[in-house]
Amino acid sequence: MGFSIGSETVVNNNTELRKQSYLENNNLYAEKYRSLLNKYLFDYGYVSMERVIWYLQVTNNVDDPNTLPTEKWEDAYIKNIDQEEKQMYPTKDMCQKINNLPFYNTGVNPYPPLYNKMNFVDLCSESYVEEHNLIYTTMYYRHPYVSPLKKETVTGITSMVNEKRNVDLGLSDSAQANVNFHSGWDMSAPAQTNVYSICDGTIKAVTFTQSENIPFSQQKEPKNSTGNIIKIQCDSTNDIVTYAHLYPNSATTKMIVGNSVSKGQKIATVGTTGQSTGNHLHLGLNTDTGIRLDAFYFIDFSDTSYYTE
Repeated sequence: MGFSIGSETVVNNNTELRKQSYLENNNLYAEKYRSLLNKYLFDYGYVSMERVIWYLQVTNNVDDPNTLPTEKWEDAYIKNIDQEEKQMYPTKDMCQKINNLPFYNTGVNPYPPLYNKMNFVDLCSESYVEEHNLIYTTMYYRHPYVSPLKKETVTGITSMVNEKRNVDLGLSDSAQANVNFHSGWDMSAPAQTNVYSICDGTIKAVTFTQSENIPFSQQKEPKNSTGNIIKIQCDSTNDIVTYAHLYPNSATTKMIVGNSVSKGQKIATVGTTGQSTGNHLHLGLNTDTGIRLDAFYFIDFSDTSYYTE
């Protein structure tokens, strides 16, 4: 089902999916949403925050989903995932379900005031469908990537891509603001947990500048803001993957710029280096032109067949 990875159709589809990966003010819902990811991500697959919030507001006709009980949040996640495909239901499928709600087609705007105030989009509107015609489909698309950490090693999803956080690292106002607008996903795990390449690709950078595995607050001046990082460009999409805060001297001997790497190949281990507050993996994903992406959109969390030690 779907299309082969690397085909023009999938590349275009991934491009359109990327337009959905940003959510304003996601810090309002971060705590409840992260609890869903920590409970369901590896077993069920990824449902974006935008989809969860959209579904909660429209199906419950409420301004603020935070007023809803945990059971409603869990139901929203489950209702939006195809457990056989381990993917979100296509937008068209969800729109058909939403359109059957009695209040939706009454001629009155079904979206609550807070939804409109935050500039959320109506995923079922004609303008949205026209703009995102490639994803308004009942077809599923194969995910090109695998998780960088094995399920049993992950102790929690601690920060989201594009999340507006409040992490005090004692930086200047401008530097702190940049850190607090998070550029990727943080997956907590014990120190020296294996980190794997999410794709077949080419190593673009290997920067190991910190020799002690200690968080930023414990570093002596001048502090190391870079830490230990590996960057890999994926063959199928040309996306650039950043693996950050890696354990000192943990890069495998094959981690040399220009070398090829295979999906599921061990590249290093988890640490707390650079601007980090504890052991975790920072996973960033950008297009080759520098556009920030939501890496979880493209990961098949159920696929464990590629991992090698």
